[in-house]
Amino acid sequence: MDVQALQLADDEWSTLQQIQKVLQPFWDHTNTVSNGCPTIVDSLPIYWNLDDLLNDVKLAEGSFEGVDEDIRHAVEGAIKKMNKFAKKMDDNILYYVAAVLDPRIKTSFIKAQMNGPDTELVIGQVRDFLKKEYLFDLVLPCNTGRPAGMSEAMWRTLKKVQPAQQMLISDVDRYLDSKPVNWSQSLIENGDPEWVLKWWKANAFDFPLMAQAVRDYLPVPSAEVGVERVFSGARDVLGLRRQSMNAETMRWLVLLKGEYDNTRQL
Repeated sequence: MDVQALQLADDEWSTLQQIQKVLQPFWDHTNTVSNGCPTIVDSLPIYWNLDDLLNDVKLAEGSFEGVDEDIRHAVEGAIKKMNKFAKKMDDNILYYVAAVLDPRIKTSFIKAQMNGPDTELVIGQVRDFLKKEYLFDLVLPCNTGRPAGMSEAMWRTLKKVQPAQQMLISDVDRYLDSKPVNWSQSLIENGDPEWVLKWWKANAFDFPLMAQAVRDYLPVPSAEVGVERVFSGARDVLGLRRQSMNAETMRWLVLLKGEYDNTRQL
């Protein structure tokens, strides 16, 4: 059989390589969400990084300089789809609230990604939401005596150096208005995947209200992969011959199967 006509030409191989380069980040992010189950904190960076990638392809900029015209036109459809999802994300302030919970980023990513008016609007909405959900108890300076257990010298020293005005400022404002935490990829501990959790554990005392927000939103998964897997597994358990299974029996079988799968992976 003559297969010569089925062989790809050099320009066709080049086009396939460019397509692979465009789709590789989508593949990587899909695997990250599916296997690693990141939290909602990572949702906004993933969407915006992919949005930047598609715009670079469309404009043939950055690492996509010289990309084929056909690929650039095809990407325009992907951008429309991305804008559709971005619009849904804009309607839910929680994505932006979660994004600022990473102390290495705070509001800097929003400022870098959005234009001026939109930036101020979104950051203001995030600030208002946090203040509404986590009310600040105003503590007025008072002339109370030295706390029990504290030495007189330390008491006088703290009264001199600690600004009493800080007691009037919500830690939501102090956190959002402060610079992002310095981070360096050269430090081994900064590569820890649980870096954000450990930072908040160490700094919860300084930002008690923001620490409450972290406990509420940091555990939220960025996708429903886990739930979908439970449904798929339940379908295997509840087969054609088990239509009369008791709900409690079904529950225990699903739990036991999940525990067995986790043990098998160890």
